[in-house]
Amino acid sequence: MWFDTTAETYGEELTTYSDFAVAPGDRIAFTLSWEPSHKQPPALPEPEQSLEATEDFWREWVEHCTYHGPYREAVIRSLITLKALTYAPTGGIVAAPTTSLPEDIGGVRNWDYRYTWLRDAAITLSSLLRTGYREEARAWREWLLRAVAGDPENLQIMYGIAGERELGEAELDWLPGYEASAPVRVGNGAAHQLQLDVYGEVTEALHLAHMTGLARNDYASLLQLKLIRYLEKHWQEPDEGIWEVRGPRRHFVHSKVMAWVAVDRTIKLIESGDAEGPLEEWKQLRDDIHRDVCEKGYDKERNTFTQSYGSKELDAALLLIPQVGFLPPDDKRVIGTVEAIQRELSTSDGFILRYPTEGHGRGRRRPARRRGRVPRLLVLDGRRPGHDRPGGRGAEAVREAAGAAQRPRPAGGGVGPAPPAPGRQLPAGVQPCAAHRHGPAADGVGGVRRLTAPPRPRPARRRGADPFTQAGRVTRTRPPGTVRCMSTRRRHTPAHRHHRAARPGVARAARRPPRGRRLRGAAGAHGALGARGRGAPTSPPCSRAASCC
Repeated sequence: MWFDTTAETYGEELTTYSDFAVAPGDRIAFTLSWEPSHKQPPALPEPEQSLEATEDFWREWVEHCTYHGPYREAVIRSLITLKALTYAPTGGIVAAPTTSLPEDIGGVRNWDYRYTWLRDAAITLSSLLRTGYREEARAWREWLLRAVAGDPENLQIMYGIAGERELGEAELDWLPGYEASAPVRVGNGAAHQLQLDVYGEVTEALHLAHMTGLARNDYASLLQLKLIRYLEKHWQEPDEGIWEVRGPRRHFVHSKVMAWVAVDRTIKLIESGDAEGPLEEWKQLRDDIHRDVCEKGYDKERNTFTQSYGSKELDAALLLIPQVGFLPPDDKRVIGTVEAIQRELSTSDGFILRYPTEGHGRGRRRPARRRGRVPRLLVLDGRRPGHDRPGGRGAEAVREAAGAAQRPRPAGGGVGPAPPAPGRQLPAGVQPCAAHRHGPAADGVGGVRRLTAPPRPRPARRRGADPFTQAGRVTRTRPPGTVRCMSTRRRHTPAHRHHRAARPGVARAARRPPRGRRLRGAAGAHGALGARGRGAPTSPPCSRAASCC
């Protein structure tokens, strides 16, 4: 890891510090670069050029958003977040860029979400497709085909961003965790759970890609048929469900509904003439699943669907029943389910709990990310929040709009630039930067480097190119007087500490290693400790000064 800055830095107790004042119009750059320790140091970054390339990339990307309705700025901001969760080299979409953030401060439900859940990725993909971003859909479809490798019998609910299958879970007991919420985990032991709803989410995403005009892929159609062959044999089995319950498997209603979705979308694929399969046989399968859910997953006394067969508990995932087309939104069973969830799972701050049980499941107390589900369903069945009586044109209008969104678009359609905005505008929430001012030149020591040269003219960049891959094609030279130092893998003890003698005007640099662990892949500590501009070496001068320091 390399840390570069235009500011003065100094090291104390294996930690890098920088004290500086910023006035209106001043700009101070801080950059981090990473390169495997056995390779040459990364090119010295040019912050202004990188920032400009990044802004250009995102401006151009958001221009392709085809949504022009209410709250467009909020929609674009959400789309930027979803795009930022994609890994460009493979097309994988991670559920989150973090691990071990607790569901409750001080709690132990701290999971690693830095993987590609098929369900989460499929839902993300559907949002991108509905707003005109088909290239991301194509990349994820290719990732899916590589990860599954034509073997739905061994389909996992999640994979690594490059399609890795082994995601063993471990606890890093030397780390305190966020706000002392231990343990810190890497890997995820839920990778091999059975979650039947995933088949429905994946099939729905493939179906939506097909309906929005994405180029046909025969392997994707073949995979979809294989998924239904698997469901045909296993849909009656209990599973862990959408919330990844770590306890006995159950017949979750949401899982059965999504199995119905998988069969329904595949039937539509066959009826469109883009695939071949036993149409009548699968129509019967679709009816069997529907009948099974309505008979075993519905509580007639309370007029609501339940979390699992025979249970009395509710589940926020039941709000998806009308949205996937399992039942119409004005069906009395759907209305009863919405009202029951409002009554039993709503929180005082407007969120909906995922489910209220005290079992072994993950996140029993964490609110579901479904704040908009209930208002949306009130609109679907013809109501508005605060109105009690269903009726009117609500359901019909929404069904018409949904039908229009599902109808095939002509090849090449669906991705149109938004009307040009006056002038160059940053995405919502991004503030423009003031003019750059460079600080005085100085040498850098250890893992800290001083950026001393003014920015060079920006090289030509291919339109639409990813700034992060494009940056690697720019040849840079090291400004005179700039010193760079590779990281070291040895433990930072006095016997192994490398340094340079302190002298006025020379920045000091150090990195604190993880508690109780060897420092691997982090910036090395080749600087002497002590206050800036004074002090004496505490061990012999570095023997590698000519080549390293």
